[in-house]
Amino acid sequence: MILDKWTRRKKFIGGLLTLLAVTSAIALAKAFWEEKAYTQWTRKEVERVLTDSPWVESQSFSEVNMEGPARPVMSRPPGESSAEGPGTADSGPAPQPTPQAPADYTRGPDPQTPALYLVRWFSAKPVRMALAQSALLNGGSDPKQAEDFVNQDLGNFIVISVHAARGQDLQELEGLTKAAVKADTFLIKKNKERLEIAEFNPISRGSRTMLFLFPRTVDGKPSIILEDKEVRFVTRLGKHKISCKFKLQDMIFRGQLEL
Repeated sequence: MILDKWTRRKKFIGGLLTLLAVTSAIALAKAFWEEKAYTQWTRKEVERVLTDSPWVESQSFSEVNMEGPARPVMSRPPGESSAEGPGTADSGPAPQPTPQAPADYTRGPDPQTPALYLVRWFSAKPVRMALAQSALLNGGSDPKQAEDFVNQDLGNFIVISVHAARGQDLQELEGLTKAAVKADTFLIKKNKERLEIAEFNPISRGSRTMLFLFPRTVDGKPSIILEDKEVRFVTRLGKHKISCKFKLQDMIFRGQLEL
């Protein structure tokens, strides 16, 4: 009887150790973007970086009615046609979104379709790598254009792109200005310290992406460091208040914090 109990206990301990070993191996496994050249990323891997990676969050809004308030619903979206890409962003400090519209582009909102926004750290290398590879896979760029896009100089700016994927009034978004968004747009660190917007590039006709530029350094020091632990991007676009949190520890890319 005692022997049976010991045998069962050994099996339980052995199973637990195996589970811990497998869990540890999974935790230590590097993401593909750490090990593969971006030019080798598959379409599925590109989609993952652009929709389900540490540098991307999404927010959708179900409209109660056209006059009533919007109800935010946090979600991860399926892949969508990006309006960002190589060959069109300026190499200077204020890059412009690519004037390219998805096939379902419409000017006004569909009341039956929840508004969906994708918030990306556009200045982060993995995001630009994914956009460059997407253009290469779709035949919209050559290797030199892609490499120039990935390595473009964004000056002293952290760039957040907000992609209006669906369900928005694009005419309303086109009319936004820096003055209109400034009061409600910040990068907020865990200690509640706020980083104010420096520049704003609105969407233009045929595009669904707007860019929010924040200073990368303040008084000669990095505006965001790993010790800040997390940063929340907030803004208001019409009746939609966007708020997305990012964990900085997860945003380390090849040994350094990539913003």
